[in-house]
Amino acid sequence: MLIKLFGIVVRLFGRIMRKIRTKLLSSGFGAWGQGGDISRGFQSNASFQICCGNNVFLNEYMWVSFNNDKGKLNIEDDVYVGRFCTISISSLITIKKNALISDRVFIGDCNHGYKNLCLPISQQPIIFSGTVEIGEGCWIGAGVAILPGVSIGKNSVIGANSVVTCNVPDYCIAVGNPASVIRKLAVDK
Repeated sequence: MLIKLFGIVVRLFGRIMRKIRTKLLSSGFGAWGQGGDISRGFQSNASFQICCGNNVFLNEYMWVSFNNDKGKLNIEDDVYVGRFCTISISSLITIKKNALISDRVFIGDCNHGYKNLCLPISQQPIIFSGTVEIGEGCWIGAGVAILPGVSIGKNSVIGANSVVTCNVPDYCIAVGNPASVIRKLAVDK
């Protein structure tokens, strides 16, 4: 009986801490909708450039890095972002409603410069390479890298550990490195 009561108290304490953390962190966002949760370990160097809709869940140790003061991350309603996700932004990344992003996903709209062969890449400027849009209802598998200039269509699936270098149409399954469409899903009308 005592062990059961202790378990209930621990779970209740965890829920309270999540609500407090979400309230504190989301107050620095550009916008934060109703519901939703920001788990422990969330980091961003410019949270005010993040706009989230309702029921957005940002899981543990997510990192959002803005490379300038012009970048923007828009996350629409009912989006789940898994653990250890990294998002690097110079301009605009949009994640549309009902998207599911698994653990360890990288999304970026920029690259390191590498034109000056005499200078280490880490000392070269960040170069904007194209906005990224993840479509409504997409499922992005674990370990995926989504590179600059990519648009992933509505209700598409990206297989685990894929590297997305070009657009994926609506209702498709894409896998591989580089990711390519292996199947177009039938759409019930």
